[in-house]
Amino acid sequence: MNHLAAIDTNVVVSAFISKNRNTPPSLIVREMIGGMITPVINVFF
Repeated sequence: MNHLAAIDTNVVVSAFISKNRNTPPSLIVREMIGGMITPVINVFF
């Protein structure tokens, strides 16, 4: 099942700089890459 979620950029940055692959941010990014979570964005112009 695919989930839509608004992912803050701090979560993504934290996942990439973390040495521990089992932190919540790392798990979220792993699920985004795996297609389980689809990030949703809102563009303001």
